[in-house]
Amino acid sequence: MKRKIFIFSTVLLTAVLTSFTNLQAQRQIISGTTSGIKASAVLNCNQSELQASSKTTPLTELTTKKPVYVHFTCGLGSSTQAACESAYTFFAQDGSTFKKDTQLFWDPSLTTPVTWGTVIVYHADNSIWGFNSSTSSVGNSTGNYCQ
Repeated sequence: MKRKIFIFSTVLLTAVLTSFTNLQAQRQIISGTTSGIKASAVLNCNQSELQASSKTTPLTELTTKKPVYVHFTCGLGSSTQAACESAYTFFAQDGSTFKKDTQLFWDPSLTTPVTWGTVIVYHADNSIWGFNSSTSSVGNSTGNYCQ
């Protein structure tokens, strides 16, 4: 009789500990948080809830798009000497060439215009140009070149 009670108690204790362990695992708390993990099985998936977007872009279009900018290496400053001795990369609208009225930007997304300086040097040929910082645009050529 004592043996049956011992076996029954052991089985009961094992069942209680197993249930407790499963409950603990279902309500684990990740360190640094205050809420437990609640796991639940997905019983039903209604396909009408998973609508695809009507706005799709073909993969070929994504891989063949060209950049929307060109870049120039130039010197910029408030004096000819400062402009001749400096070098920056500026960006402009795609298809632009370095000429009067070309608007220059600091970033390829063309959102941050260049807003300082009065002299710009186009390093491809070292030509010196005026620069209009209020419009971020290349001004007139001075006809001079950096040495």
